[in-house]
Amino acid sequence: MDKSELVLSIAQQMLFPNIRKTPVSTSPQSANTTLIACTNADWNHMSPFFVFKGKSMNEELMTGATAGAMATMSDGQMQTC
Repeated sequence: MDKSELVLSIAQQMLFPNIRKTPVSTSPQSANTTLIACTNADWNHMSPFFVFKGKSMNEELMTGATAGAMATMSDGQMQTC
């Protein structure tokens, strides 16, 4: 019996949109972002989930994101679901 749909792979990747040796801005565009993605062995996947640095969500951060993508903000403190 093939159960490849039950084999999941979750990946977490840090994204660095504006890499500089010396930070010159603390805007959301220069802050590190975490991307969480999940797919199964049949290549079916969930929409991406972004974690942006900060306390208040700015909808502009999701401009150009894949349809269905979701996001949250993190102030650097550990969060539980």
